[in-house]
Amino acid sequence: MDLRTSLWVVPVLTARHGSLRENRTGQDMEHGTRRWRERYIPAQQFYFAAVRPTDHVDIIVHNDEPQKPAWEHRTH
Repeated sequence: MDLRTSLWVVPVLTARHGSLRENRTGQDMEHGTRRWRERYIPAQQFYFAAVRPTDHVDIIVHNDEPQKPAWEHRTH
């Protein structure tokens, strides 16, 4: 039997974390934030709307607070 999982982070936090990572590699923070808001978040929104991955998983890990992840068991 397979166990399907999905990691979920609120999009605004995803953008913040991505911008911080890019800033550590020499990118300026504004550039990184803009890129996440204009490119990556719309792509994620499209993916979630088109594929609906959480409809096909058994467990969703909510990771808004990395020190306190929570999980949700899904039944089909």
